[in-house]
Amino acid sequence: MTIAPSLLLLGAQLVVPISDQVPTLDVAASCKAASSISVAESQSYEACMKDENDARAQLHQSWSSFSAVERTQCSTEASMGGPASYVDLLVCLQITRDAAAAEKIKLKGARKKR
Repeated sequence: MTIAPSLLLLGAQLVVPISDQVPTLDVAASCKAASSISVAESQSYEACMKDENDARAQLHQSWSSFSAVERTQCSTEASMGGPASYVDLLVCLQITRDAAAAEKIKLKGARKKR
């Protein structure tokens, strides 16, 4: 079975890695939803947007320190199941990186008796 060159070109355009740069997320929807919740500790829209913009700035500084797999996985998770959030993306990346580092630690100590 041969594949037409035009299909290969089309397919190549569809395989653009989303992890090369910080994704652009619509966080306004997330902040509007958060500010509309009537709970004692609800956050104002302005405070939410400040947190989101701070998280985005931090992501721009540290984006390349995360692996491509971590960036892709967390980018997908940050925009899945509701309004997207840079804060969620940053937290996901930090937790994923820290969990991977913790798995590499070899603990020493008393052995379990059989």
